[in-house]
Amino acid sequence: MSSWKAWIRIIRAKFFLAGIPSIILGVALAVYWTGYFNLLNFMLSLVGVILAMIGTYTFNEYYDFKTGVDVITPIENVTPFNAGSRILPAGILKPEPVLKLG
Repeated sequence: MSSWKAWIRIIRAKFFLAGIPSIILGVALAVYWTGYFNLLNFMLSLVGVILAMIGTYTFNEYYDFKTGVDVITPIENVTPFNAGSRILPAGILKPEPVLKLG
């Protein structure tokens, strides 16, 4: 696996869609109530939510690896919602850069 694909998996980019609808709903309500749309605030909010999610996911990956949670979870019990990306236990990336990203 290439390094960039490992980073995409470790930040769980596919789960960004979980945070984006709340921003869109908030903007839609603000526009409805005020009649005003501020593109800069919208973009800053999107970036902020995505960065918060990246930080959360990478800290989770790091500490699950360090505490051994990822290692003790049997591979047959791994789903997209538990046991992380399995990048750190597989040795594809080192833990320190993942912690620094978080």
